[in-house]
Amino acid sequence: MDAAGILFRNLLENAVLHGSSLRPAHVIVTENSEILIFNDCDPLTLESLQNMEKPFVRGKTNAEGSGLGLAIVRQVSLQLQADITITSPAPGKTRGIVVTVRFPSGDTEVEASWEGSKNY
Repeated sequence: MDAAGILFRNLLENAVLHGSSLRPAHVIVTENSEILIFNDCDPLTLESLQNMEKPFVRGKTNAEGSGLGLAIVRQVSLQLQADITITSPAPGKTRGIVVTVRFPSGDTEVEASWEGSKNY
């Protein structure tokens, strides 16, 4: 649970820090258990997208930071076996970024503990 908290804190912090102050970041949880985090910003180049997850690499921004947020997200996602995709511009838009997080489905250990829990 702590690892997932670190992952989402970094993603949400990045969305707010690097997005437009005129439009809030958005989080959507889909019926397919995907978590999408959107922000409004200038679109990123393919090269920027490919390098963003490297430690100490930062895009064009005036925001404070060391360039470790997405590197941490990638490492945590590997530990959680979560799939992370970053798309820019956001689908159907000319601006923005959307980060999609997908966790593996069918975790029988989690399902078994949930089914065995009591409702209070």
